[in-house]
Amino acid sequence: MGYSSHKLSAELKSFEGVEFQVGDSYKCPEDHVAKIVWVSEDKETIAVRCPYEHFSKVVKVTDYDAPPISFMRYRTKEKEIFAKNMVFMMKI
Repeated sequence: MGYSSHKLSAELKSFEGVEFQVGDSYKCPEDHVAKIVWVSEDKETIAVRCPYEHFSKVVKVTDYDAPPISFMRYRTKEKEIFAKNMVFMMKI
């Protein structure tokens, strides 16, 4: 699903000598196409924003579709939550 550290370092080394600018496309750690939103002054670190969903977690939420257990007490269900537009800081 994600990069191994060896694969990531090999891919980033292939970009040596290339100057990144805000708005360019780059791959996020999960291999999606993302946009560069920030470049450090020393040109060694970039921030990329990925429009895809990342880092799911499961939380309990109220299930209003099921009948209530008692007055004002509802059942709960598990729901998977994702973060969209995640920004990753990457060293190049």
